[in-house]
Amino acid sequence: MSVDDLAAMSGLTADAVVADVDALADHNLLEAERASVKLHPLVSDYYWKQARATPDFETLVSRIADHAKAALAREKPDSVRFVNWLATACRALFLSNRPDEARALRRDFSGELKLAAIELYQRGDYQVSLKYCDAYLEEYPSDFEINFHRARNLSRIGRDEESLKIIDCLLEGTASPHRRARLHFARGRVFWETRKPEPAKVEFLKALDLSPNYLPALQGVSEALLTQGNIADASGFIERALKASPMDSHSLSMKADILWKRGQVQDAVDTMAVIVRAQPENATYLFRMGRFLQQSNLLEDAYKYFQRAKAADQSFVDPRLSLASTSIDLGRLQEARAEIDALKGRVAADKAFVLNEIEAKYHLALGEVELAADLASKALDYHRNAFTLSIMAKVEMAKYKNAQLEGMSVMADSHKRRAVQLVEEALTKDPTNPVLTSQLKGLKAS
Repeated sequence: MSVDDLAAMSGLTADAVVADVDALADHNLLEAERASVKLHPLVSDYYWKQARATPDFETLVSRIADHAKAALAREKPDSVRFVNWLATACRALFLSNRPDEARALRRDFSGELKLAAIELYQRGDYQVSLKYCDAYLEEYPSDFEINFHRARNLSRIGRDEESLKIIDCLLEGTASPHRRARLHFARGRVFWETRKPEPAKVEFLKALDLSPNYLPALQGVSEALLTQGNIADASGFIERALKASPMDSHSLSMKADILWKRGQVQDAVDTMAVIVRAQPENATYLFRMGRFLQQSNLLEDAYKYFQRAKAADQSFVDPRLSLASTSIDLGRLQEARAEIDALKGRVAADKAFVLNEIEAKYHLALGEVELAADLASKALDYHRNAFTLSIMAKVEMAKYKNAQLEGMSVMADSHKRRAVQLVEEALTKDPTNPVLTSQLKGLKAS
């Protein structure tokens, strides 16, 4: 295998591979490990094969073990580098005839791997967390927490049937009311993530029967009720959640949503401002604040919050979608195009229609009406939400203007009527939205 082949397969630069292989030429695996802290498996395997051919193999791997243990102490337990160094240290300790140290480290490795799996799930790194769950369950297959988090990871990446199967199995095996409450909540989340608010609400209520002040279930019921338009009941559950935990940020942000839906726009913005001041790096709350400002037509302010949310978490696609949309509104079409292109292939299936909406809006801004109409129609087929209806109304108004220019007044009037109907439908879904209200007023005045 050539240096270029090894570089292409490992993802390292050719220069980096040359430096590493040069270090190996003197059988100095330790220096190679130092030169390339996070080794690609292909390169690492090459090092080990070289090391095995040396006459002082045991001494060499013992030095590697010491170096790996020292590196391990510097790494965060929830990082991939930590796991890589653990694997290197265990392997080197066994090969250098230090089995007791290796076994002790392996026990530590298992404990750290469990903590890492849970923390990575909480941080939203579901694929890596799932990988860690699978590795841990090879040794401890009946561990409740890791099975639970494995189920949640599967749901988050769209493997909902597998997730439900694990949750149901765990429900059969536990009598603990608290655990059963968590499992019913987890079932509810699977339904919620697959756009089934009614069965989600049923599961959240089952969780509350078992644990009346279980905060995630109180929030889940409220969220489901909001989706179903039941604002009064949603407010009751959120007030109960805030009574259980008065400064919980998620409950406060949901209270802000309720205030917004009641038309108490300034109160909603003020509530979100309190949360953002308390957690200025939290991408979720920065995004929600940006959405309120966007819907209030304060586009420059909204744009800044979406930028902050993107900077806080590049993997969180929602603020990036909104950043693209707001960039179009502000006439920053090049920036919007770059964001749309960057998101293609990265958004989950249930977000793909949102990207279609925004790309439709982009083409509409360029005057490419038919392209915009095609994308907006696809989005509308998937989900008739207020934003999609508003975009399609704009498409209809562009067609109205084109028909007028071509002297086809009957067709023009048809497009205008269709645009009005679409915005009126959008307002049934979001009655207090000031942007929609303004859009309808403009349509009727034109």
